[in-house]
Amino acid sequence: MHVRYLDAFNHRDAAALGALFAENGIFVDPAGKVATGRSDIEAMFRQGFRDGDLTLEASVDHIGTIGDGAWDVGHGALKSGGGTQPLPLHYAAIYVRQGGALKLRVVSVGGE
Repeated sequence: MHVRYLDAFNHRDAAALGALFAENGIFVDPAGKVATGRSDIEAMFRQGFRDGDLTLEASVDHIGTIGDGAWDVGHGALKSGGGTQPLPLHYAAIYVRQGGALKLRVVSVGGE
């Protein structure tokens, strides 16, 4: 899932990012803005990709299971194509099983 998320983000594919989330998924961005539901999350990414030329690097620091779901936390950086200083970040993600596949239920991203 981690690799698919990075690939979709770095290819600026909002639809692919949205598809990684559960129907009732929640995304919290570094500014604290919350997008709820797959379509809102996709729209948020689509708008973000229009507003800037960003790439994402991230590494998983810890991973575990919760019942038939999973969680992971990690760190990384958003980089601008304009050559500005990378924005360090950390994240936490919770996954649920939906339709036989793991989907993102909650992702919260914060600056360091």
